[in-house]
Amino acid sequence: MVQKIENFREFVPEVQPSSSTPLRRKTETGGDFERILQEEELSFSLHAQRRIKERDIPLSPDTVERLQEAVQKVREKGGRNSLVLVGEVAFVVNVPERVVVTCMDSNSRKDNIFTNIDSAIIA
Repeated sequence: MVQKIENFREFVPEVQPSSSTPLRRKTETGGDFERILQEEELSFSLHAQRRIKERDIPLSPDTVERLQEAVQKVREKGGRNSLVLVGEVAFVVNVPERVVVTCMDSNSRKDNIFTNIDSAIIA
């Protein structure tokens, strides 16, 4: 089950959504603003949300922004299931669906083995 996190502040109190992403009202193909905004948002699976809470992984606005930018780069290259390293945190992301499947900090990466990924990016 996947749940969109509209406001990160509800999920992690000290985090606010980034406002530095440039917003456009229409794309070249004439799409509307809401659709563009939804396409750029990341969702966190319930599993990922539990891991963030259990492992006390900080999600600062900078971390979220770097994660979103990295997912977009991987998407442009055709990645499907990607390992995204942002600082000391590793995120496994289903790129086409823009869903963070799981995440772990450096203490939780036991053997540093990641399976079922086709790409990796250090953001």
